[in-house]
Amino acid sequence: MATAESEGRQRWTPWLVGLVALLAVVVVGLVVVLLSRDDSSAPEPTTTPTAAPTPTASPTPSPSLSPSPTASPTASPTGLPDASLGPFTGGTDPGLASTWISDVRSAAQPGYDRVVFELTGVVPPYRVEYADPPFVAISGEEVAVDGSAFVRVRLDRTSTFDLDEGVPVYEGPRRVTSDTQVVTEVVEAEDFEGVVVWVIGLDEQRPLRVWTLDDPSRLVIDVEQ
Repeated sequence: MATAESEGRQRWTPWLVGLVALLAVVVVGLVVVLLSRDDSSAPEPTTTPTAAPTPTASPTPSPSLSPSPTASPTASPTGLPDASLGPFTGGTDPGLASTWISDVRSAAQPGYDRVVFELTGVVPPYRVEYADPPFVAISGEEVAVDGSAFVRVRLDRTSTFDLDEGVPVYEGPRRVTSDTQVVTEVVEAEDFEGVVVWVIGLDEQRPLRVWTLDDPSRLVIDVEQ
């Protein structure tokens, strides 16, 4: 027959087994919770950014030791600045004042021939232009001019002769020549009633530059060589 001790053991054994099982479940649950909390709190691994490769600068080519090509010097223009074929006009009306031609001359200059009409007063109204022969004086006589091209120079309200005094102001030749290269001669074609015409003979038609100077007054005609 069972004793009281064995009966007590029989009564406590199922309860102990259940308690142990319950404790085991609790312990397992705690472990799972702890493990999950450790996993969630663990810092995520930090990815170290990889630096982009620095572009390597292309090597700068060393300057060549050979000399750079030098541009050939450009030849200076030989033409006469501001020259053209004309016609050219200008001058000043002398009014009541008198103005006379006192000198006519020509000379060679570097790059051009120069013809100068010098006056005692202002340079009167003038017209300089290429013209074709024949050149006829007021008397009706044809005036011959040596050359293949001709420039007619007309000056108004002037003369080579002082009518008030009855004396010539210009006493030079009526056909002027010098050491010029392209000007063949300068010839007076007319001097009548305040109109004076001279003709410049040239070897061929060339550009002209016409301008005036003061002290003394001069009409200057440059002919490109």
